[in-house]
This record gives sequence, structure tokens and C-alpha cells, in this order.
Amino acid sequence: MRLPVRVLAIAILTVAVVHPAFAKSKCAIDDTDGKSLLKSAKACGFQITNQGVGKKVPAPKKVAIASFQIRFDYTSQKYGFVMHDSFTGVTTSVTEQTYLQWEKEVYQELTDKMYDMFVQTLADQGIEVVDVEAVKGSELYQGLKSKSSSKNKKKMIRATAYGLKNFKGAGGAMSSVAAANKLSGLNKELGTDAVINIYATMGLVETRKTKKSSGGTKVALGTAQGGVAGAYGGYPFTMSVLAGYKEGKGPGGGAYYFPKAKGQIFKAGEQIIDNEQVRVRDNPGFWKWKKKYSPDLEAYLRSTVTLFGWVSDIGVRSFNVTVEK
Repeated sequence: MRLPVRVLAIAILTVAVVHPAFAKSKCAIDDTDGKSLLKSAKACGFQITNQGVGKKVPAPKKVAIASFQIRFDYTSQKYGFVMHDSFTGVTTSVTEQTYLQWEKEVYQELTDKMYDMFVQTLADQGIEVVDVEAVKGSELYQGLKSKSSSKNKKKMIRATAYGLKNFKGAGGAMSSVAAANKLSGLNKELGTDAVINIYATMGLVETRKTKKSSGGTKVALGTAQGGVAGAYGGYPFTMSVLAGYKEGKGPGGGAYYFPKAKGQIFKAGEQIIDNEQVRVRDNPGFWKWKKKYSPDLEAYLRSTVTLFGWVSDIGVRSFNVTVEK
């Protein structure tokens, strides 16, 4: 299934005008100046670390994106209700749940679109991004081992943008030692200032109807099972920056590369939820006392792109403040 271009165009446009909701009502981004942006981003659960980017090495002006991985949670958080059978006298707990029921191609195109949005976010900050085909075609990158780029696992589907390799993340770091010890070498081969890696998990949550919220199923950053936990090391959004390179030799004589400076942007803590309700009832039926629902595709696409765009934009801008200090 190909994603409707019109839908994705709408999704991109909404990023500039739609703001997500936070679990804490006091959480709001203030970007009147760099100090205010960092302070408010921290209050909203963003964690920024910078180990020498802009100090030990110049601020990056040209970067390569080596990994861009998005996990999509198939299911929403569960919420139950009780049904009484007057004939048998048995009372049963019934669970209602929302499912994503589309082909893998939907998630793949959505991931590619999120990559395009991230490239534009960097461009808006004056940072050039090397073409993805140049990264994939580089000698160093082709020599790195990785897992499959798209895989279903534990009610998740994982997709990587434009055929980039899947270096499994853990706490923002590469679990693949070979990749972790070599990716900075792309800066040497491609003439870039830094290598960027992105990991994110997008889920669905059930929200209650209140005076300020319409309730229903909504897109969230994180997994359904824990809201914000379950993504790499408990962080549903991680961006790592590997700036410059130092070359060395491994035990077997092969070249190893390490960054001269590095930084990371995590989104942790409270949950971020897009405001738009995405659930529609779609042939619910009954199966083992479970009602199944499917979100509206257009609303889901809009909300997912909007939310990722907002989080990545705040992350990049906050990190740039630490670079410019």
C-alpha cells in the first residue's frame, strides 16, 4: 500500500502549527532564547549531553545520518470493562484495544517521510546532510554488519529509513561493537563533521475524556505497554552525534575509529501525546471477548509525523544551544 502523497503533505504542514500535549500541564517549551529553551526542554523530559562538540571540534556544518530506526507499536494501551451474562450469571472482564493493521510498506514509507523531515530540520539549522545513497555506498558502511532493516517482534514493527542498516540501539549506544567502533570513520571517508544516529518508538495510548481532552486513542512517543519505557534503554527518542574521528588499530590490525567529541539527546520522563484522536471503529466483531479497533490511516499518519517532527526539532535546537555556548 502506498501512502497518499496528499496525506503526507498535510502531515508535514501540521508540524508548524500543532503542538502535542504533555502528561504534566506545566510543561511548555519557551524558545525566546537559548537559556529558556534548554530550561523548558529539561522540564519536559529532554536530556542533553555534549562532550566537546563545538569545543574540541568545530560545530558540525555537514553530517551523515548512519542509522535512522523507528519502532511502531502495533497495539494501544489496554483498558477494561465488565460484561455480565444474565443467562449464565458469569461476569467477564472484557478488554478493548486498538490495532495497527496495515502492510509493512505503510510503516516503511512513513519512516522515510520522517527521515525527510529530520533532514529538513537539520537544514533549517544550517546543517548539510550527505545524501543517503552516498552513506550506503561508502566502503566503511558496506563493511558493517547489521540486523534486518525491517522486522516484526513483540507486537512491534521496526523500520529503517531508505535501506539504512539496523544497528540495534541500547541506551543510545550501539549494541553492535563493530559499528560503534567504526561509524566515526564515515567522517573521514565522506568528509563530514559528524555522524548522527536516530532511534525512536511511536505507540498508541488510550486517553480519558476530560474538559480539556477529547479522549480516545492517540499517537504517543513510546510503547503502549509502558507509555515511555520499552524504547532503547527506556528512552523513546535518542539522537547521538559522533563528531570528528580518531583512528587506531584493532587487535587484528583493522582500522578502528572513535569520535573526537560526541553528544546525545534523549527524550525521557513524562509522556508526549499528540492532540488528535485517531481511532475509528472498524468492523469490531468479537474474538475471545476482545473488541478490535483500527485507527484512521490519515489521522495516524498526520499525528505520527507531527509528533516526531516536534520532538526532533526541539532536540536538535536544544543541542545546538550547547554547541554555541
